[in-house]
Amino acid sequence: SMSSVPSLRADAARAALYHRCIRPGDRMMPTRHDLRESLTRAGEQGLALLDRLSDGDLARETTNERWCVREHLVHLVNSEPGLCRTIRAALKDEWVIPEDFDLDRWNQRQVERNNDLLLSDLRREFAVNRAATLALLEELTDVDFDRQARHASLKVLSLGEFFQIIENHQYEHLGAVEAALA
Repeated sequence: SMSSVPSLRADAARAALYHRCIRPGDRMMPTRHDLRESLTRAGEQGLALLDRLSDGDLARETTNERWCVREHLVHLVNSEPGLCRTIRAALKDEWVIPEDFDLDRWNQRQVERNNDLLLSDLRREFAVNRAATLALLEELTDVDFDRQARHASLKVLSLGEFFQIIENHQYEHLGAVEAALA
């Protein structure tokens, strides 16, 4: 039953971590175990929310004037693989985000390009992406967690922080979706 799945909005406070963890020097790094547990739980919550949605819900407006429910979901399923690509590149000492990267323009282009995805596609992509993120988490050594890369926000972060961002970014966007359903 849905009552057994904690509300994403109850976890929206965690989205504050999203901003806290990208402030340089604030290093409260969770362990691999913590990250695995929290990303798994977030994935289960995300799938439970996606299971509640109908095709009609995709057009619902959200608190973000530019994006409806569909666009939040399209953005989410496009951003997680991008963050993982950045992590993989950093493992090879490559930085793939240029210093002049325009995150807003990129996000809008990705949403426009993929706006025909069906709800079933979005659910499948979300599940596939989270499995890939969890697999990547297991590939990193303890030393790798401290490696750095440029995030699309242009902040330089540890790879451990990238995994926190994946989770908190999900709470941010699915929290907006859940609020639109209320």
